[in-house]
Amino acid sequence: MNSCNLAVQTSPLAIEAMPLATRASSDGDVLTSWVESLTSAHSRRNFGATGNAFLTALGMNLRAATVEDVREALTKLTVAVSKSTGRQNVLRVKSLLSYEHRLGYLQFNAGAVLKVRSSR
Repeated sequence: MNSCNLAVQTSPLAIEAMPLATRASSDGDVLTSWVESLTSAHSRRNFGATGNAFLTALGMNLRAATVEDVREALTKLTVAVSKSTGRQNVLRVKSLLSYEHRLGYLQFNAGAVLKVRSSR
């Protein structure tokens, strides 16, 4: 009986870095980039205020935050405001998280799995 030895050549997997889509190196930098991408001065003011409030409520680097951390921060942004304002805050934060994910700043878009409650 002939035995056949197959030599399996393995090569290390090459991991290529994704090209950078932003120069932002901090949560504040990417927040500024997001706000500056908005065309309306009114939107820039309101979205910037919501983004800053979210980062403050989060209390940690976004790259270290889990879905649960984001959910807790959003709860803090919505408890003392009307349902309509709370919904706007959640939608703005989801937009921020999507922007950061599209640019490659975040590996995971926590906002994509969070539901927005109806204001009705």
